[in-house]
Amino acid sequence: MHCTLSTYPWELVELGLDKALDQIKNRMGATGLNVAFAVPPVRAWLVRGGSPLLVNTDGGFAQALPEKKLSATRIDTPIISRLKRKETMNALFCEAAQRDLAITLDISVAGVGKVAKKHPETATRNALDMRSNVSICPFNPDVAALLEAQLAHFATFEEVDGFLLCDVFAGWAEAWDQTCEGSANFSEGLRDILGTCFCESCLQRAGDAKVHAQSAREEAIRSIETVLGAGTSEPTDASGPSALTEYWSWRAEALGILLEKWSQSTSKKLSVLLRRGEPTNYQLSMTDHFPGSVRRRVVLSDKDKNLTALRNDAQVTELRFDETLLSSCETANIVRLAHEAKEAGFETIDAGAFGQIKNEAIEAIFKAF
Repeated sequence: MHCTLSTYPWELVELGLDKALDQIKNRMGATGLNVAFAVPPVRAWLVRGGSPLLVNTDGGFAQALPEKKLSATRIDTPIISRLKRKETMNALFCEAAQRDLAITLDISVAGVGKVAKKHPETATRNALDMRSNVSICPFNPDVAALLEAQLAHFATFEEVDGFLLCDVFAGWAEAWDQTCEGSANFSEGLRDILGTCFCESCLQRAGDAKVHAQSAREEAIRSIETVLGAGTSEPTDASGPSALTEYWSWRAEALGILLEKWSQSTSKKLSVLLRRGEPTNYQLSMTDHFPGSVRRRVVLSDKDKNLTALRNDAQVTELRFDETLLSSCETANIVRLAHEAKEAGFETIDAGAFGQIKNEAIEAIFKAF
């Protein structure tokens, strides 16, 4: 059983690298660390290591790639605004290795805000042709080449144990922004449709595959306008197969092909984070097209009642505890969930965000193993 914590690199820097890693390894008992490498925009309070600090970053990368690695893409690698020192990641790799902490790099496939703004041609677009300020499309050739370059480059670091791809299903990311005024009551079904990407790269790829992308887009527009215009909560289900469901099926297959290619570009373990509810209607079914070499990690929420079914039916091997769940649960319930996860046979347990969860909750999870 592999027990890990997730963290942003600046959290370790603010607390002090040695102090943070000693606490994670010796006090909490973690065997590994998930470090966000390519991150979306973040606004969060950091309350460890002294005075509370409000962290603001518009996204980016924790370390620039060598220029020769970027020859296949026109995208550069803008550095996370919270990181000022080039040596941060190299020092982290070295110090973690000395403590036998396996490093997994968390890479946001589609949520790197700086890239979406600096290279708008890579940004996702919804059916209404609204361009995202946050998310980029993995079907864009430059985005796909950039991710492949990251995997290939950091696979050469012995200290890196694997990669966790996040935001694979992001699409038009603003669809899932529940802080946006007027969108709080949007249903999951509406967010699925509103968040589906119809950017130029998607339309071209779908056309090459003989998929009726324009018909799917028109269907999505009708559903969005009907729901928002009528004030209903759910789109009307189409009777039988529709152009939109065909388009979703094509995207699932195309994503599986991309994941296979990315998996082959690295000798390290490759996992995909499945955030339950972002989106829910078709996300787990899309994993049917994942290559066998790609592991599945699911965020555990209070909606998950049967962990054994989740482990077996969805072929999920890795589990992450939701920060909200851990913050609201009694320690006894956390221990119960951890024991259930162990009995269900999960290979990796991620106890959540190091900078956001109380030590007692993390320690309770790890002690269960």
